Amino acid sequence: MPIGKPPDLGHIAFPAVEWNAFLAEVKADKS
Repeated sequence: MPIGKPPDLGHIAFPAVEWNAFLAEVKADKS
């Protein structure tokens, strides 16, 4: 899954909590 691209909701196979944590890490990594 490319960074910076909105997730394909049809292919998310993990809980939203984990996805939010992933996004938080990416955001922190960019700042």
